[in-house]
Amino acid sequence: MSVVGKRKGRFGEDYGPYLSHPRNLIGTVLGVAADVVGERRAAGEQVRRDIQPRIRRSFRYAFMRAFTTVVMRDVCVHAVIGAMAEGRSQIYVDLLGYDEVAHHSGIERHDAMTTLRLIDRQVGRIDRARDRVAATEVDLLGPDGPAGSVAGDRTAGAGAPVVMASGNLGLIDLPYLPGRATREDIDALHPGLLEALRTHPGVGFVLVASREQGSIMLGPAGERLLGVDGDGAVLGEDPLGPFGPHALAVVRRADRYRTVADLMVNSFFDAATEEVAAFEELVGSHGGLGGPQSHPFLLVPSAWELSVAPLLGATDVHGYLMGQLS
Repeated sequence: MSVVGKRKGRFGEDYGPYLSHPRNLIGTVLGVAADVVGERRAAGEQVRRDIQPRIRRSFRYAFMRAFTTVVMRDVCVHAVIGAMAEGRSQIYVDLLGYDEVAHHSGIERHDAMTTLRLIDRQVGRIDRARDRVAATEVDLLGPDGPAGSVAGDRTAGAGAPVVMASGNLGLIDLPYLPGRATREDIDALHPGLLEALRTHPGVGFVLVASREQGSIMLGPAGERLLGVDGDGAVLGEDPLGPFGPHALAVVRRADRYRTVADLMVNSFFDAATEEVAAFEELVGSHGGLGGPQSHPFLLVPSAWELSVAPLLGATDVHGYLMGQLS
């Protein structure tokens, strides 16, 4: 999907071979039909039982969901098994079904958990295929590790503020200010903006750079200096208090990106319900700090050595996986 319109002739190249087989096509079509019916039934049940929070789920969405939870799942698993048979020892795949359903239904509601169980069955298929591939004594010589990408430097330019949302994380960029805008620049150009954001009932903290203090997090009733190491000075109530022991390290990592937004806005976290406030029309969300999204897990072979240090972010996870595979 990331190259649609850029690399002609490649979009859908994995779908054709899979759906050209009658057995695959019939199974997927039946799966789509069942998922559409299940989605409509689940959406209606939420309305009848007045389950809150909830959002409107249209008939069109039911087919969009089925494409993610059934079509993409089946094609991806088929491609993974095919790549295993070709002798690839390192394969990356993203099964998005639970993500799609949890966003619209809720992260622990019945249809989301049903989708998760169906994905678990697909993991079982891959595991059984691994055993079959090993039995054929295929030489599993895979490619070298994945190459990293380097983001371009920020550039200044004219235009209106750019606002983007990813679940409970909001990113605000002011392209008319050169480089990374500072607290002093923003206060001079937009008086009251930072104060309005930090005191909004849906906001937990705002990350912004400062010429005088370095990067700083602004909360409803306090501030926290990011600092280079250590805990960072806290003035008033700690904005990171509700977000767990590793929150500071995660924010520091984001703050070091050359492409970090001028303002990074994280929603509040309700410890009683373990919920965050999405900046999009979603029930369940992820993208920022707070809640169950901050507690992922890795399912790995039991013979692998466990990591002593916490794995904070994709870079740490990649290093751990490559260490086990080398």
